[in-house]
Amino acid sequence: MSSLLFDDQCNGITHMCSEQEKIEFIIPIFPKDNGVEIWCRDTEVQMFLTVKNVLTKSVKDYVKMKRVDWVKLNYNQCVLNGTQIMFTKETEEAITNRKLQ
Repeated sequence: MSSLLFDDQCNGITHMCSEQEKIEFIIPIFPKDNGVEIWCRDTEVQMFLTVKNVLTKSVKDYVKMKRVDWVKLNYNQCVLNGTQIMFTKETEEAITNRKLQ
């Protein structure tokens, strides 16, 4: 994460941003009237929950669409991790079903 994005009124933190992508938090963070240690913790919690959510969605979408479309529609980190998850799953299935060539 390289930065955070606030809503139009600068009240709540709504997105986390990398150099190329921005991902919307599941629940916005409202740092006003909270100490830095509170909203930093809340930001970390939202980072984990949001990444888990988008990764879970991308892995579910993997089997529903063409790989080229899937890569274009998902966040870079989800493509990297989702590909590893699916490769492992498909390899385990091939070994279990004795279809490994």
